[in-house]
Amino acid sequence: MSEHEEIRKKEREVSDEGLLFSVLDKALYGVLAMAESGKPYCVPMSFVRIGRSLYFHSALVGMKNDTIDASPRVAFSVVDHAKYLEGATSCT
Repeated sequence: MSEHEEIRKKEREVSDEGLLFSVLDKALYGVLAMAESGKPYCVPMSFVRIGRSLYFHSALVGMKNDTIDASPRVAFSVVDHAKYLEGATSCT
């Protein structure tokens, strides 16, 4: 593991498997992040957790599969709740 792959703030690391599974089980969706020819490629994904495995709803062929075949290191981030807070952001 390189120095950039380690968690910088160890106090924020979540290693409790029960908590991780709880977040995954409540998640509305996730975003699968990959790199295609050195360029970022992120795809919102429906998924389900069964035991310690995640299963993604996906076609059997396509850009996502080709990208993973070429470079299998990916990241997956989940959203367990989402709400727009009116007035919390501004654009000028």
